[in-house]
Amino acid sequence: MAESGIRRRTVLGASLVTLGGAACTTPDVGSSATPATIGSPPPASTGGPTPVDTRPTCVTLADHEFRFETLCGGSGGPVSDDRGNMQQLTYFGPVRATEAGVTAWFVNAIVAWDPATGRVSGLLAPKRSDSWAYAICGDATINASCDGTLAVHREGCLVDELKGHTLPKGAATAVLGLEAVDAQHLVSLGADGTLRLWDVESLSEVRSVQPEVEAPTWLTLDADAAIVLVTSADGTSLQSFSTELEPAQTLTDLPASTGGWKAVGKAKAVAVADGANAIVTVDLADSSVSEHKFQKTPLTVEALADSTLAVGMPARLTLVEPGGEEVVVRDGVRYGHAVGFSADGAATYLADGVGGVASFDTRSGELIRRFDEPGRIQ
Repeated sequence: MAESGIRRRTVLGASLVTLGGAACTTPDVGSSATPATIGSPPPASTGGPTPVDTRPTCVTLADHEFRFETLCGGSGGPVSDDRGNMQQLTYFGPVRATEAGVTAWFVNAIVAWDPATGRVSGLLAPKRSDSWAYAICGDATINASCDGTLAVHREGCLVDELKGHTLPKGAATAVLGLEAVDAQHLVSLGADGTLRLWDVESLSEVRSVQPEVEAPTWLTLDADAAIVLVTSADGTSLQSFSTELEPAQTLTDLPASTGGWKAVGKAKAVAVADGANAIVTVDLADSSVSEHKFQKTPLTVEALADSTLAVGMPARLTLVEPGGEEVVVRDGVRYGHAVGFSADGAATYLADGVGGVASFDTRSGELIRRFDEPGRIQ
């Protein structure tokens, strides 16, 4: 493991503790599934794209129109595959395994699947902005509206809102990241430069801090380790916090990663290294850096606490054991841009941008099952 010139600063006395609390409660919406009254539409932003009021009633798979759209003036266009061909992505990351099932974006809605059957189990929330960030907090699904308001959904219905983030002038997206701490608490990173902790049950902001990294852009969380990471836009610096948003430490002079760093266990972070065809790992305890090289360019990475890596790439999914042994999966993978693990780590879920969602055995790489398409694109 090579040593680096990373500069490290630790805030003494910062504790890493997990918040407790009861699960989110479900309001009685009745058989007609009518959402609670939210109030008047938000005022137009003073800068940046004009927000679009996208607060309809409840949305179900039967009545939702899956269509490509931009809501805040942001980009939602096609991407290049490994052959340079332009194509529209139908699936968007992240892909998460939660109590609701396996969840991911499909075109313009957050959808859940039953991992045991691969069948669609429901539509959790429609798209409300051009951000693909979302979180599952207990039975609530949270994503962002154009003006930075966090929309709280239950069973496809908009039931509550969390207000605090604002849309900076010239910004296309107000909310950059959302992560559930537990069944009651949520952390969010805004383009306004604030990191916020929310109590979803009481609809209140618990705490707000301003990360010290320049241009904070990426937010990840390891709930088991109680670590929140915020990464700068260029990936060369990160700051860690407890799940109560107590600052813990700041690292600078990291290898550049414009995809952000992700917490692994209690003392590591991983990232896709820019221009190096490699995944890099930094030890948060001693600032040492190691890397794992690939022949193809990694697109995204997730890691288990034992440091097993799931790496999405063009035309493949690569699983890397802690000792460095690789299992390469090419089973129908065309654009593997979002990966995740089951709660026990036995299954790896891949949201292939143009090929659908599938599960694979984490050790062997064998296909477990492909998940059903949630609906027809209008």
